Amino acid sequence: RSLQFLYFIGYQMATKADAPPTEEEHQQAVETVQKFKEAKQIDKAKHWAHYMCHRCQSGSLHVKAAYWAFELKQFAVAEGKKDDEEMWNKWLTDMQPFIEKAKKEAAQKAAAAAAAAAPAPAAAAPTP
Repeated sequence: RSLQFLYFIGYQMATKADAPPTEEEHQQAVETVQKFKEAKQIDKAKHWAHYMCHRCQSGSLHVKAAYWAFELKQFAVAEGKKDDEEMWNKWLTDMQPFIEKAKKEAAQKAAAAAAAAAPAPAAAAPTP
């Protein structure tokens, strides 16, 4: 995708302000940040990661917010910004209980969906 197209997607997403991102928007943002990294436009990549971290956190999407926080931590490491690295480490540590709870809830939902999709046990054959 061209960077112009990515800017267009960014505009569309930005108009949704603080609404939690859909799975599609999250994936588009992952691709956008990657494209900016490849184009050596690190400030734009960091801006996107921070924006998505905020949107995910405001929507209680803790696992996705942690993904973006980890990205931001990686930028800090690459730039040698120890204060920022420590800040993101603290944020990730503080969010760990929420992340674990979200993972547990997702696993429970997946197990319930799998149980609902499983075929019903065959009726016992009548005994003669």
